[in-house]
Amino acid sequence: MKKIFDKARKNILVVTIIYTLLFLVISLILYQFKIMFLQWVYYSTAIILCIGYIVGIFQFLRKIKNKNKILCKLVPVFTTLFYMLIFLSIPIIFFIVIFGHKPEHIVKKENKKYVAYVYAFLDVNVYYYDYINFFLRGSNPIMNEDYGNGGYDPFTIDGGTIKEPISTYYYKYDSNGNRIYENNNETEKKTDSAPINQAPPIIPSTSENVSNSSYTATIWLDNSLGYRVNILDSAMGKQFVEIRRINQESGVWIVQSNLTTYYNATFSFINDNLAFIHDPGRAGVETEYGKLMVSTDKAKTYKDCIIEHPQSITEKNLIVEGLPTYENNELKLRIYTINHQKVPIKTYYEYISNDGLNWSYNKKIEEDI
Repeated sequence: MKKIFDKARKNILVVTIIYTLLFLVISLILYQFKIMFLQWVYYSTAIILCIGYIVGIFQFLRKIKNKNKILCKLVPVFTTLFYMLIFLSIPIIFFIVIFGHKPEHIVKKENKKYVAYVYAFLDVNVYYYDYINFFLRGSNPIMNEDYGNGGYDPFTIDGGTIKEPISTYYYKYDSNGNRIYENNNETEKKTDSAPINQAPPIIPSTSENVSNSSYTATIWLDNSLGYRVNILDSAMGKQFVEIRRINQESGVWIVQSNLTTYYNATFSFINDNLAFIHDPGRAGVETEYGKLMVSTDKAKTYKDCIIEHPQSITEKNLIVEGLPTYENNELKLRIYTINHQKVPIKTYYEYISNDGLNWSYNKKIEEDI
C-alpha cells in the first residue's frame, strides 16, 4: 500500500487523469439510470482536479527539466503557457461560479425528501428532484415552482419560503423515465385558484385588466375555462407577455401566444373567442396613442383593430380609452380626441362593433376639460 501511495505521489498528473476518467465513467453510468451526484460532489471534484492538474503539470515539467536537456530548453515556454492558461481561466471560472451556480437545498415537501435547486437570475424558479442519499439525487425534475421575478433564494429569507409560488408544474414520466408531454406543455397543478373540478372564483365582468404592476393574473370565464396572463420580463419600456389557456378537457395550462407590449398594456377576455389588448405605446417615441388589438382564435394571434375615422371628427388622432365592453349583446368602445384650440379640449365618442375587429362611429358622448 505504501509503495502504491509513493508511486501515486510521484505521478500526480497521471493519477489526476485516471481520477477524471473514472469520475466521467461513473457519472455517465449513473445518468443512464436517471441518477446524478449532489452539487457538493461536483464542486469537491472540481477543486480536487484543479489542484491535481496544477501540481501534476508542475511536477511533470520538473521531471522533464531534470531528465532531458533538449526538452529542458522548452520548459520555460511550457511554464509561461501554463501560467497564461491559468490567468485566462480565472474570469471564466468566476463567470461560471457567479451565473452558473444554483443554490441547492435538501427540503421536505408533501411528506417526501427532495433536492431543490433555485434558478434566480431574472425570475425565481425552484426545481425539485428526488433525494436518494448523501451523494446522489434523481436527474429528472419532479416539479417546478414559479415565484415570479425578484432574483432571490426563497429558502434563505428569514429561514424559509416567505410566500406561496405563483404556480407549480408537475412533470410526468413513463416507465423508462422519459418525459411525457401533454399538448406540447407540462402538466400543471393550479395553486392560485380552486381545483379544476371545483368552482373557481368568477369575475362578474368576465374580464380583467393586467398591467406591468402584476406579474400574473388568472381570468376565469366560467367554472372550467380560464386564461392566464404572465408578464415574463420587461426592458426598455416594453414587457414580454405569455398567455395561457385551460379548460375542463385538457386540465393543463397551454401556452396560446407570446407577445411584446409596452408598459401599462391591459388585457380582457370577453369570451373564449374574443379577447382584447389595449397597448398604450410609449409616449413621444413610437406613438402617443397606442393601439387596440383583438383575437378571435382563443388568444393565439392578435390583429390591430380597424377604427373608422368619420369626416365629422376633424381631429387627426383617435385615442382609445381602456378596453371594449360587452353591453346588451353589443361591443362598445370609448374613444376621444384632443384639441387644444377649443374648450373643453377632450371630446368623447362611442364606437360599436359586431366582430371586435372593425369599429364604427356610433355617437358623440361628452366633452371634458
